Amino acid sequence: GQVATIRTLNPGIPVSDGTIRYQTLPGARVQVEGGAWPFAGGSLTLDQTLLDFSAQSERRMTFHIANMAADQFLQQFDFKNLDATGIFDGVLPMIFDETGGRIEGGDLRVRPGGGTLAYVGDLSQKDLGIWANIAFQALKSLRYQSLRVGMNGPLAGEMVTDVRFAGISQGEGAKSNFIVRRLQKLPFVFNIRIKAPFRGLLDSAQSFYDPKRLIERNLPALIQQQSAPPSPGPAVPAAPSIQPAESRIVP
Repeated sequence: GQVATIRTLNPGIPVSDGTIRYQTLPGARVQVEGGAWPFAGGSLTLDQTLLDFSAQSERRMTFHIANMAADQFLQQFDFKNLDATGIFDGVLPMIFDETGGRIEGGDLRVRPGGGTLAYVGDLSQKDLGIWANIAFQALKSLRYQSLRVGMNGPLAGEMVTDVRFAGISQGEGAKSNFIVRRLQKLPFVFNIRIKAPFRGLLDSAQSFYDPKRLIERNLPALIQQQSAPPSPGPAVPAAPSIQPAESRIVP
């Protein structure tokens, strides 16, 4: 078959500098023999698939993630206040049709050994209260044993992301106290469901840490609005006469 170099591909998350092996077949069909991209310290690979462009039908593409490092994944989106460790593997089954692309049954799981989550930004603890202070100290360094991320939904629409992690304990450097030590003995399992536009969710999160992205995205619309001719204002009523019609002449 032939080999094509793909500068950028976006199966929900942009990747670059990869290759695809393929064969062109009669009847506007393409046999994809496989593909591979470097991704966050690991790899993103594409399974074999047959793409039929002769008719409007579903085109299925399955991507596999292997050896993805959580810290390098976060660096791609410039999350400066959040640090994480852990090695992930997973699968992203994708379907493309006339309505666009969507993920069905996406699944990412951390390898045995788990990892850590840590908030490394500045936060004032003044007047937060005892429970808020405990939560803040836990976020400074949190260790988990298992973490699973499930994804379902359209790439350009509302993506449902289910996050489940368990085996929670405090990591190195976190402050501890009697209450925290007692809470750690409880079998916590966190289940979080996020329903939001997938690309918009990442973009909004990055915009929170980097307001420059909001300016870059909205500046063209603001310039266009400023360049547009002014709309005509409301009609100004004529000035009333000095002597209204209802008044009487005073001798």
